[in-house]
Amino acid sequence: RAGAGWKPAAYSVVVDRVVGLAVLAACGGGDLLLPKDGEPAHISALRGDNQNATVGQALPDSLVVKVTDPTDRPVADVEVVFVPPAGAKVAPAATVRTGSNGEAAVRYTLSTSAGEQLIEARAAAITPTSSSSTTFTATAQPGAAEALVTAGGDGQSGPVSAVLAESLAVRAVDHFGNGVAGVEVTWQASGGGSVSPRSVTTGADGRA
Repeated sequence: RAGAGWKPAAYSVVVDRVVGLAVLAACGGGDLLLPKDGEPAHISALRGDNQNATVGQALPDSLVVKVTDPTDRPVADVEVVFVPPAGAKVAPAATVRTGSNGEAAVRYTLSTSAGEQLIEARAAAITPTSSSSTTFTATAQPGAAEALVTAGGDGQSGPVSAVLAESLAVRAVDHFGNGVAGVEVTWQASGGGSVSPRSVTTGADGRA
């Protein structure tokens, strides 16, 4: 409420100082640096996310990122580093530069371990921000089953005509030892014993 001695100009100065102190406190007392127009501020996964292929094989499409400045314009000649998990590969190189459209791309070859794989792409920003990296997800599917390996129940003993305490288990695996699902396994006993059931299909982990 306006009263005697009220000074708008002085009040405005006090508010400005309080706001200024709040900004300095939030920044730890240092200057708040933000990317300028024309400088890399954001990197995004443009194409190639959520692909899948057989272990050890190249994904069908390239992994493509786009680097933009604070106004969302593409930034050329920015160094982008692709970081694959152990055993995986990127080509032609792990470090590439963006073109005039702000895009950079690599081909990705899955590792030999089945499952989800994460690939990080980092932009060499002049002023690092939380948006200077992005990730791709790829899924490696196991190859064709090449062998059955013992997975449990071997070497047991028990009374005649009694059911063994532990089930007999095998695992269908591909060339790299990954479990393969959906393989029909037929069991046959010799020496007078019997098995039940005689045919079992391997589960997601390759076990039957």
